Formats: sequence, C-alpha cells, structure tokens
Amino acid sequence: MHDRAKDYIDDYLESANTPIQVPELRQEIKQNVQLNLSKSMLNRYLKTELGYSYKKVKPITATHNK
Repeated sequence: MHDRAKDYIDDYLESANTPIQVPELRQEIKQNVQLNLSKSMLNRYLKTELGYSYKKVKPITATHNK
C-alpha cells in the first residue's frame, strides 16, 4: 500500500468520532489521495498492520428491547 494512503488512513482514524465503514473510507481515499484501493487491501491493512477488527452492526428492533 502506498505511503500516502497509509498516512491518510492514520489521520482519518485519529480524527474519527463515529464507527468507521470501509466503503466510506475507500471513497475518502479515492477523493483526497487519488488512489483506488481494493476493499481487501484496505481490510488487510486495518487488520494486520493496525490491529483493528470489525463487527457488522445491525439495527435493533423493538423485539430486542423487550
């Protein structure tokens, strides 16, 4: 992965206030760094080099609250 992308990802994650979504991060990198990263490349960097993991977040229904 290119160093410009790594620097941008590190800055993006440092300033994030909400959970990160990989498609959103890919779009930001494409717009601001002019690099097109694959989803698997970005996931691999987040997991192996930064030690991040992820969970799929689903909406809670009224049944879950009972």
